[in-house]
Amino acid sequence: MELPDSIGNLKHLRYLDVSRTGIKRLPDSTCLLYNLQTLKLTQCKSLNEFPSDMHRLVNLRHLNFVGTSIKKKPLHLGNLKNLQTLTSFYVGKCSGSNIKELGQLNNLRGQLSIVQLHNIVFPMEAAEANLKNKKFLETLELGWREDNEDSLNERDVLENLKPHRNLKRLTIRNNGGSRLPDWLEMVHCPISYLLS
Repeated sequence: MELPDSIGNLKHLRYLDVSRTGIKRLPDSTCLLYNLQTLKLTQCKSLNEFPSDMHRLVNLRHLNFVGTSIKKKPLHLGNLKNLQTLTSFYVGKCSGSNIKELGQLNNLRGQLSIVQLHNIVFPMEAAEANLKNKKFLETLELGWREDNEDSLNERDVLENLKPHRNLKRLTIRNNGGSRLPDWLEMVHCPISYLLS
């Protein structure tokens, strides 16, 4: 299944759900749907990337791509300030894909998985994700790659990812830091600390 390029002509479209289809790509014209508020791509197993101009969908509130093969988030995601649902955030190394992009998304709610945290070179950058101000987040997963060996950097990055105290569940995966962060005492929720 493929969406036609003409989908970009549906200027007033607010809701697009292509979940559980064999779609392999979204046409670039999808980024012309400026009124789009919900984009559901759940279980589109053949989908492995977003169009490059996703940051133009400034009215987008819900972006769900659980169960896809996507391993990179759209560039300049911080432009989507109305975003409330973001299932995963993949930390990249370059400008436009680093952890700072999360800093402006204070309306995020529900659950969020932040992975590839090993790409953060300077631990202080992690604080710019501004997790402590995301009071609507209920479930947070923080993940590093399995073979990461920079335990000092991992510990410092984790220390700077302090979430809001309203958090209800926290999962930390593959963090090789030698001690838990100081802020863990103020988070009163179930915590899973998983090493693969």
